[in-house]
Amino acid sequence: MIGIQQIKGLIKEALESTVYEMNCILEASADSNVTDILTHIRAQPGVTIVTLREAAKELSQLKEKAYLTVKFLPLGPSIAEYLKELINRVRAVEGVYSFQVNEKSVIDTVEKRKLKAAYKEKHRI
Repeated sequence: MIGIQQIKGLIKEALESTVYEMNCILEASADSNVTDILTHIRAQPGVTIVTLREAAKELSQLKEKAYLTVKFLPLGPSIAEYLKELINRVRAVEGVYSFQVNEKSVIDTVEKRKLKAAYKEKHRI
């Protein structure tokens, strides 16, 4: 019979090894450097990768929009609380007008590793 501590350990392991991905829209001052803003996002706890999906588009002389993909390992008691904190931190970066999450999804890293290993084995890489 599995004990409570073992169940907690399994849940913790699953959460810690699960990477999430979200597609976001960033609106920022045209005077600010988008690369610097991306660096601030990368510096946030739990964020692993930030990718600019396409070049930032000028909305006006004062504002530009960028489409991002952000991968992260959620820290904290829940994913919802982590995302709320992350979004607030990004919005607090100088030059950021808006930061919205369009969609988020789970990236099952364990499954991807198994698929990659099977591919390598099949093709003798």
